[in-house]
Amino acid sequence: MNQPAEERTLNDLIAVLEEDVDRCYDNLRDATDAHKSDPELSIGIDFESRQLIRAVFAYLEGLTFAIKIRAVQHSVQKRDLVSQAEADFALEVDHQITDKGEIVERPALINLSRNIRFAFRLYEKVFDHKPKFDANARWWDYLQRSIKVRDRLTHPRNPEDLDVVASEVIEALEVRRGFRELLDEYIADEHARPTSG
Repeated sequence: MNQPAEERTLNDLIAVLEEDVDRCYDNLRDATDAHKSDPELSIGIDFESRQLIRAVFAYLEGLTFAIKIRAVQHSVQKRDLVSQAEADFALEVDHQITDKGEIVERPALINLSRNIRFAFRLYEKVFDHKPKFDANARWWDYLQRSIKVRDRLTHPRNPEDLDVVASEVIEALEVRRGFRELLDEYIADEHARPTSG
């Protein structure tokens, strides 16, 4: 049974996204095991691979948004507000002027790599963390390649665009692991700090 919308939190979003990735991984593993035991069996290894990559990107997008929202909420609590531009980008809101000269809000279209870097930078600023993000980390390199796979799967032009090889799945899982480890480092730092008062 679904909870009323007002009772659901970003933690609920994160939990569902993590469960989706885990379930997709289990489904792919089961399909791979079934195929090993009977190679003639027509099973959906490619389908399960595509689903797993899609789930990993939903996870990244959702957690990136959650990081930004947490930073903005904390900034408001500290009464040390982030700039309006930072808050708008955190909320993924863009402003445009209509032909009538009116300002309207629209969803901001933010490149995922830039959005992730912005989320961690905003988190560092608001929580006064030393920078931990490393653009030379292996998971970050894998992210750049995995984005191309995600784009190919999301906007296929040819049947080959839907093919997924094992290394692409492995790299997407490494992206998830690296992203989560970095986030966990920030959270561990928060919990290790003495509370003021």
